[in-house]
Amino acid sequence: MMVSFSIIFLSIILMMSAVIDVRTQKIPNLITYPSMLIAVTYHWFSRGLDGLLFSAGGVATGIGLLFLPYLLDRVGAGDAKLMGVVGGVVGPKGVFFAFLITALVGGLYALALALIYREHFKGLFKNFFYRVFSSLLIRKYIPSPEEINQKKPRLCY
Repeated sequence: MMVSFSIIFLSIILMMSAVIDVRTQKIPNLITYPSMLIAVTYHWFSRGLDGLLFSAGGVATGIGLLFLPYLLDRVGAGDAKLMGVVGGVVGPKGVFFAFLITALVGGLYALALALIYREHFKGLFKNFFYRVFSSLLIRKYIPSPEEINQKKPRLCY
């Protein structure tokens, strides 16, 4: 019973979040916070203190895995909180595995976007290595000039 509820609950939350994220580029707190609370409460009532620790540890691990990318502005706060929801349902080991799978699938997604928008990415690596090499030489970071009117493809984590 626990596994089927967890799978159904997590599937619904992830599908809702994906649709909203694609449309609005945000995952609302109205989904993430109640979902974390439901996951932790469910495990607590179904397995006692062990369930509470399992789920709370998963929430902390899930958020922790995306905390640095969030600080570096690579993912949004909603993405980190949603990974916390996943952790609340599947626990610390499960969320780490989910994180790895998500990273692999995300890499394939990014590769597909790079192939679709290849004109946008033309010279990307050359410019990146030039900036890194120049920054190392003069010991100061030089940001690249931004293209003001150029629309950039976005990834939804």
